[in-house]
Amino acid sequence: PPSMPLNFHPTIITSRSVTLSWSAPLSDGGQPLT
Repeated sequence: PPSMPLNFHPTIITSRSVTLSWSAPLSDGGQPLT
């Protein structure tokens, strides 16, 4: 399996939604990341 994503954090928080951001993991586990 792939490793955990890096730098996972909320970037925009409103009263109705949250936008999340992250970087690709160090290892993709040999599978394409989608």
